[in-house]
Amino acid sequence: MGEKMQGFQGWSIGIRFLTSCVSIASLILLLKSKQTVQVSVGLDYVTQQVKYSDTSAFVYLVFSDILVAVYCIVVLVGLIPAALGKSHPGKAGQWAIFIFDQVLAYVLLAAASSATEVAYLADKGMAKTSWEAVCPRFAHFCHTVMASISLSFVAVLLLALLAVVSASGLFGRFYRRPLFAVKMRHNTLI
Repeated sequence: MGEKMQGFQGWSIGIRFLTSCVSIASLILLLKSKQTVQVSVGLDYVTQQVKYSDTSAFVYLVFSDILVAVYCIVVLVGLIPAALGKSHPGKAGQWAIFIFDQVLAYVLLAAASSATEVAYLADKGMAKTSWEAVCPRFAHFCHTVMASISLSFVAVLLLALLAVVSASGLFGRFYRRPLFAVKMRHNTLI
């Protein structure tokens, strides 16, 4: 069982490291997403600028990416001694990791989904409300934001995978007991 537990922790460490890297990459892209253009208005030019902080959905995504990256790094630092066999997170620690993996997956999913809606409106506009599409003018900004949102969805999938790995490590013993008990009863009957 010890080898299997270390196997789960090895997977968890690798996936957590990847999740933190993806979240940090998404964060960097979003923080650097800024574009300034010159727009012709009659005989004059007007400077227009767009950046991530202009929209609350993108700010929410920034904070969610920060939260996920910090959480994964903190848990990663805590799991390294456990993977080396020097300590074990304990039942309460396993439960906390299991719950926070799921909660942060949902938080990041909500943030990425709301940012996707804003990016969609920026790309397509909405004729019914006279919102015009801004991506034709701010193409670089829109492409950078969409790359960041895509990375956030990858991080959501990795967090969901982490929740499965955490659940396997936490609940794996419960599923083995009944099978072991049935096997023992069968052997004693012979």
